[in-house]
Amino acid sequence: MEKKMFDGSLKNCVSMLMCPLCRGNFFAADKFIKCENGHAFDISRQGYVNFLNKPVKTGYGKKLFVSRRAVTLDGFFNPIAIAVSEIIAKHFCGAKNISIADFGCGEGSLFEKIVSLARLKTQITAACGIDISKDGISYGANMYKDISWIAADLANPPLKDKSADIILNVFSPANYSQFKRCLKKGGLAVKIVPQAQYLKEIRSAIGKPEYADENAKRLFYENFDRVSMERIFYRADIKDTLRKDFMQMTPLAWGCGAREEDVDFSDGLTVEASVLYAKV
Repeated sequence: MEKKMFDGSLKNCVSMLMCPLCRGNFFAADKFIKCENGHAFDISRQGYVNFLNKPVKTGYGKKLFVSRRAVTLDGFFNPIAIAVSEIIAKHFCGAKNISIADFGCGEGSLFEKIVSLARLKTQITAACGIDISKDGISYGANMYKDISWIAADLANPPLKDKSADIILNVFSPANYSQFKRCLKKGGLAVKIVPQAQYLKEIRSAIGKPEYADENAKRLFYENFDRVSMERIFYRADIKDTLRKDFMQMTPLAWGCGAREEDVDFSDGLTVEASVLYAKV
């Protein structure tokens, strides 16, 4: 890894990190980071740090991440990124040296969009994307050099206690005990949850027209006080060239035999989601 990488995003985030083996502090070297007790973790050629002690099968392969990136870069999730960045700006306007982590960032394109928009109005100096999928983290590290990328188990994220001003969790399971451990006093927890009509056109093709799991919202309300919620609803036109990507990036379409020809894309795809957020 080139030394110049340590002058940017990784240098800014090293102070947030702790050794997952002994909870010691880290310092950075040329090709690895090492804790004060001698535990060392490689920095990959792409630039991410791997804290996984063995390979993990997630079921999320390279095709999913390539497709999700294509969809995100085309702007499909832009209204969500804008809404989250505005919430961040509202709560941290005027604050300095803000740190943000995405727990379950996947390949990182939506996280990068949120961070880029938030940086227009706030001073985010440390941004860290964490996911258990090395494939996803590798894609993020390859493309977005102003964010630190960490392959780690979210049941034991390598962040120090009270080290993050903001923790994001977008369309993925959450470990709220770790949210609370890692967030600073006055920090912001943000979770995006799909709602009933989320991708209803694809759901209709597989016989599941509504997303009915309210458990994710309930758990957020149970774990945080003074929760706020914003509803996001829109319909986006879909390019013909991206139809296959939507089928590949959506786990609900896997293994059910549904094809892109089975989905009615004529009026676009529907997004309905809730943005839940709370200060701790």
